[in-house]
Amino acid sequence: MLLRAVDGATAARGGKGSGEALAGSIEMLEAMKRAFENIATGKVATSAHEARAMGLLSESDRITMNRERVLSDAKTRALELARAGYEPPVPAPISPLPAKTFWPR
Repeated sequence: MLLRAVDGATAARGGKGSGEALAGSIEMLEAMKRAFENIATGKVATSAHEARAMGLLSESDRITMNRERVLSDAKTRALELARAGYEPPVPAPISPLPAKTFWPR
């Protein structure tokens, strides 16, 4: 949520002059403030539309209102992605932990 808010504020201010950059910085601070308030108070969304308003869902996220259609809608979306040639992202390499000699006994 926080990263989405910061990314949105950063994209909104990209390539602007110093006065506009300051306004963009204020927008970013406000987005971060809202995100931290939601985390600190344990605020949760009671609906998908409220989650979208809180910044937990993006405009491109799909909402299914009928619980009986969730699986059907997910399958339809998965088939659409497969037909479009979707390739999952390559997983990040796993870094090995330091050797046992690194840790004090």
